[in-house]
Amino acid sequence: MTQLFDLPPTHPAAESRLWIRNPLAAFTANSLDASGGLVVSGGRIVEVLGAGQTPSVPCQQTFDAGNHVLLPGLINTHHHFYQTLTRAWGPVANAPLFPWLQNLYPVWARLTPRDLELAATVALAELLLSGCTTAADHHYLFPAGMEDAVDVEIGVVRRLGMRGTLTRGSMTLGEDDGGLAAAVDSAGAGGGAGRQRTADPRIPRARGRCRDPDCAGALLAVFRHQGDHGRERRAGRAA
Repeated sequence: MTQLFDLPPTHPAAESRLWIRNPLAAFTANSLDASGGLVVSGGRIVEVLGAGQTPSVPCQQTFDAGNHVLLPGLINTHHHFYQTLTRAWGPVANAPLFPWLQNLYPVWARLTPRDLELAATVALAELLLSGCTTAADHHYLFPAGMEDAVDVEIGVVRRLGMRGTLTRGSMTLGEDDGGLAAAVDSAGAGGGAGRQRTADPRIPRARGRCRDPDCAGALLAVFRHQGDHGRERRAGRAA
């Protein structure tokens, strides 16, 4: 048995312990053996149990995981929460990427904080149901009334108990180059990036704009839409 945390007696969840018992299989991503299951208390894994082991103290709840596989929560590294509301909008359902965006930006420009809250709630709930517990959102729409968009997202992440990395998106090509800078600006994406304030340390925020494609590739390579534009695909084939 490996005890990871010991909640103080005054903690509101100290009396509530759940034993996820004897999973079909367990992947811990380290050297710990969890074939006997996990003990969860206060939203934390407090004990990891090897084969044949039992919790150090009685648990109020037991879940038989004999038909389940335990593994760490999955991580989604690139999301746009707000787009959840319009992903099935008929007029653009089969449009190529840039016409899709050009038609949707006027719609997104009318988003309200409540719209974003609903979109983020649906997006994060879907991720949780798929086993994902951490998500990175790239938000770049800040029309009038949405200056605190990132704060809205932070509230939803906290409410659902997830971890999130909330970043500021950017656009590297203007319309003359086949990009969408004018459409983006019309939706308020080129405006303020929300208030600076201290947030939950589990939810860091990165802010900034990177107009140079090389800069964007260097700083945001893991998050970038690669090959969305014909010029990028041609350059990739030439390389």
